[in-house]
Amino acid sequence: MIKKMNKTNEKVILEYHYETSFYYDVSITGHGFNWQIKPFIEPVHKTFTDELFATYIEDPVIFTYEVDQKNVGFIEGSIQSWNQTYRIWNFLVLDDYQNKGIGKALMEESIKYAKLLSCRAVVLEVQSCNYPAIQFYLKQGFIFIGLDILAYSNIDIEKKEVRLEMGLMI
Repeated sequence: MIKKMNKTNEKVILEYHYETSFYYDVSITGHGFNWQIKPFIEPVHKTFTDELFATYIEDPVIFTYEVDQKNVGFIEGSIQSWNQTYRIWNFLVLDDYQNKGIGKALMEESIKYAKLLSCRAVVLEVQSCNYPAIQFYLKQGFIFIGLDILAYSNIDIEKKEVRLEMGLMI
């Protein structure tokens, strides 16, 4: 069951981890860029954390997916009124609940909410090495709309962690 989450006084930390065997290799060429899917020599394991209701997000809205009174999925977004888009900031389905339609249901709920706000698009960021997430977003109808080779460090390309922007017109 999907519910809208209310802000609490306690911090809600999301722990992300994934395994990936592929990445989008980005290279800069003159006034443009190239990219292609390449395999890692061995699967790569990535972990990081983020916080729901973080202060850098203006008026966040969080939907959770509940199974047996336990939140097993989260999607956090907010309207960017300056360009009338809805940005997805955090999106996580716990490992044991993946590939069961929960992520799709949460994404559909966020898109429906963005439409209610009269947004023209839903946008999100994903690292070029998070191949599983990219494949999921593509299946949901998102397309590549941009990239930032300096978002996380000055060596994002070398680290194979380029910030990719994806979007869905609604």
